[in-house]
Amino acid sequence: MEGRPLEPPIAAPVVTTRASVRVLRMVRWLASGGMALGAIWAVAIAASNKQALDVYPLSMLAWLAVSFLAIRRSRQADTYLVAVAALLVADAFADVLALGEWLHGPWALLNAASQAVIGAPFIAEWRWDLGATANLAIYNLAFWSVAVSLRTLALLVGVAEGAHTRAVVPGRGWLWVPLLLILGTVVLYVGHVADVLRYVLLGYPPFLRHAPLDFANLSPLLGFVWNSRRVDALAGLSVITAGLLFERAVTIDQRPPPGASP
Repeated sequence: MEGRPLEPPIAAPVVTTRASVRVLRMVRWLASGGMALGAIWAVAIAASNKQALDVYPLSMLAWLAVSFLAIRRSRQADTYLVAVAALLVADAFADVLALGEWLHGPWALLNAASQAVIGAPFIAEWRWDLGATANLAIYNLAFWSVAVSLRTLALLVGVAEGAHTRAVVPGRGWLWVPLLLILGTVVLYVGHVADVLRYVLLGYPPFLRHAPLDFANLSPLLGFVWNSRRVDALAGLSVITAGLLFERAVTIDQRPPPGASP
């Protein structure tokens, strides 16, 4: 009829977007909680195998604080990139304090000073003589497979949440952003970048000093036995590959949606 106001359009895409964001937010919270449980599990395993209390539980509180801060602030590809770079170092540092092995130089001086002042080492080593080696795989499961992996999931979901919220027009490619980021992150961790950083913190710079055990403890890959040079080369190649993937993700994430005014 003439003069009758038109019915307002149904904002289905907006409703769908809000529902999707709520789901992503719930996944992020669940992943963050799982990360915290994994960190607590890793601390319990380390304390049991060290049979002593040292600075490691306090360092894991700091690790959790930094991780939660990164999860809270990572809503875009560029902030995710900064978070991953910082967290790689935090992971390596936590791993050094967790195992307490191959400490020399400043680490050994710190332990000696702590032993003289309070009668206990600042960083206790696992009791390998009492069979702690059998629990190393469980520690790696708790820290790397549970805590670190779920933290990465929470970071990626946060980026997906932010990208999905900004993707008002379908087809902006918001799903490509977290996909490229997760590929780059997997390349970094599979490429033993965290292992190289750990030994850098211990005082073994790549190509300048061989890491303890010369990485021969790593499982062979395609018939190749690992050594320091091969691991360093793989880590460098992984950083380059991940950098290209991250650069593409940042480019897509910063691209204005179709129809946006310049």
